[in-house]
Amino acid sequence: MNAFAHRSDGSISVIFYHLEALLAHAVGAFGAHRLDVNEQNPQAVSFYEHEGWRAVYRSSRDDAGRPFPYIRMQREDGIRAEMASGDWYESANPALAADRLRARRLMRAYDEAYYANEGGADILHGVLGAFGFDSELTAGARVDYGYNVFVGDRCFFNYDCTFLDGAHIIFGDDVMVGPRCSFVTPIHPLHPDDRVMQLEEDGTPAHLAERNAAIHVGSRAWLAANVTVTGGVTIGEGAVIGAGSVVTRDIPANTFACGVPCRPVRAITDADRIGLDAK
Repeated sequence: MNAFAHRSDGSISVIFYHLEALLAHAVGAFGAHRLDVNEQNPQAVSFYEHEGWRAVYRSSRDDAGRPFPYIRMQREDGIRAEMASGDWYESANPALAADRLRARRLMRAYDEAYYANEGGADILHGVLGAFGFDSELTAGARVDYGYNVFVGDRCFFNYDCTFLDGAHIIFGDDVMVGPRCSFVTPIHPLHPDDRVMQLEEDGTPAHLAERNAAIHVGSRAWLAANVTVTGGVTIGEGAVIGAGSVVTRDIPANTFACGVPCRPVRAITDADRIGLDAK
């Protein structure tokens, strides 16, 4: 059954057929693996779910900052889905190598636009999974793929942050991140026999096992300079991570945490207010 099978006038089934064909062409010819759907069109969401796509992120605004919510969807099959699944996958896949090269080129173009004071938001919307309204990413940021990084509204990232986004890296709203912070989702085999890259006769990569674990950073969290967050970690809403910390375990909401490895120190309470009215 397709998403529109309850219609009986025949026209919807024809439209459905053509949509299927167009979607298959986009996937086959152009490697399409993500798309946006108007949240107010649940039939469209159902159609894409039926065709093997899944919702991975919701934004309250479109890329132009207008109050039109959309659902970002990604394919549930193919090498990119394998990469984000948490299972071991083949990271030497040529399609993924091409994705990494594309991301490097786009982020270099973004740096050039940033230093030229030309904005560059359109570039970020093209490379990242989502980049929220009134958020700022300063120069020097690096990504593996980009399309697995989802940034909420009014976030700020200081210089030289790194996002190794084999799995989703999701930031809520009003997150602040200091310079040279790293968000690292890849996990490599522990045994060296499993970890060594195997090459083809011509020297090109043939096999490299890897898996990834997602990272979630809650709204209004603050990460100070040089923080590293490893795969599988959730940082709760309103948490503060001290400079130089290595976060390998979940951090509760509204908690100050620091150290290597990072550990909760104490709760953040009203006693920590400095007396200024929040804007």
